[in-house]
Amino acid sequence: MIDYEKEIGHHFDIIRQCLYKNDEKGHKVLMATTPGSRYPYFYPRDGACATHLFNKLSGSHFSFADESFELLKGVASFTLHIQRDDGYWGQRYDPDGTDKGLYIQEDNVAHGMIILANYVLASLDRGEKIKSLKNITDAINKAALFALKNYFRREINLFFSTTSIHESAIERGYSLWVNFSYLRAFHLAEVIHEHIGKTNISKEILDFVPYFERNIHKLLIHNDRYIRRITPEGDYDYKPDITLMSPYYFGFHKENSKVLKNTIEFMANHLWDPELGMLQRYLPFTEDVHTHIHAGNGPWLQYTAMLARYYFRVGEAALADKILNEIDNYKTKEGFIPEHLSTYQRFEEFMALEWETGLDFDKEFYREIMVPNVPFDYILEELNNMKGSYGRIRERKKKQPHDKHIVFAVPLMWSHVEYAKALYTRMEVESHGTYWSRESSK
Repeated sequence: MIDYEKEIGHHFDIIRQCLYKNDEKGHKVLMATTPGSRYPYFYPRDGACATHLFNKLSGSHFSFADESFELLKGVASFTLHIQRDDGYWGQRYDPDGTDKGLYIQEDNVAHGMIILANYVLASLDRGEKIKSLKNITDAINKAALFALKNYFRREINLFFSTTSIHESAIERGYSLWVNFSYLRAFHLAEVIHEHIGKTNISKEILDFVPYFERNIHKLLIHNDRYIRRITPEGDYDYKPDITLMSPYYFGFHKENSKVLKNTIEFMANHLWDPELGMLQRYLPFTEDVHTHIHAGNGPWLQYTAMLARYYFRVGEAALADKILNEIDNYKTKEGFIPEHLSTYQRFEEFMALEWETGLDFDKEFYREIMVPNVPFDYILEELNNMKGSYGRIRERKKKQPHDKHIVFAVPLMWSHVEYAKALYTRMEVESHGTYWSRESSK
């Protein structure tokens, strides 16, 4: 029998270690890693996934429910603070709220909306007074209108993306991830309007959801499975990618459940790492300038935990437990879960073929995918972070020459969030059984 309070609490404790308190500005900033580690930034994408967990935990019977709510409130407050006047959110921010984004990533506006919505809905569920409610609904409205104006292509009725979850041009076009992130964001805006009654969320936004949802399922399904994107030229991209979990990840299960099952099976079969186990994020092709490998190809543990959560939800508990056990095999002695893994052999191949030749620089800072006029200092900052990480890997190899694999970005807040969400789903299924329906606001 699993002690869910203990097990989920372990991950919650590690997530808290990624909190940076900016006393000067009064902000609590949830960073991607522990302060001073590989990713010393707040990412709206990572924040949105964390607030989904905090929303659930804040309404739970766990002893840390109140603290979960306070964390959720803090993330929402910082997100509101960093929104640009026109409604825009970028890729990442330092703890002072400075936009340090390198990549265009159109989905971050959706993630900002999701963060604010999760706070409002958790507050309503708990009967809490909502801090700055009008400012929050103004921000959601402003963000939605910004996205419709700047990212939505009315000729095809989908959102266009330059980069998103992979931070590379592999996403360029009409991607599944970006469009489902916006479907989730607009759906939550609709839910808030219904729960509160009269809000300042515009009729244009509320009317948008039904036909946009129909169009996603009409255009982004082919041969009985979802596709990861339609290219800018209109070609269907059938390649395996973890973004094929997007319909489930963003809470839309019931629609096309057979199609989703086909999609997940295709993805898992093609992306399972034959040597290390777990999911690669996509198949690596060194010569493709749009494909980043990052320190050697291998499995990504947050995406693997997403897959486990899916299997718990559909009643495949034994398979889901097996997947979580795969992740457990690579935890550090402190219980930390990394972002991704590779082998030293793959790492050295990456260093020889990409880092030392400058190819990795060309891929990482490919101008077509970067924010216009990004200061070169930001590029140097990221380059130094990369160089430092690779140097530490080689130092570790000298100290531990018998290690067969490397870990990258430890602990990653997102990995612990997804593992905790998988456990929470396991608990829900034990209590209520499986179901195929659009998730509620929780």
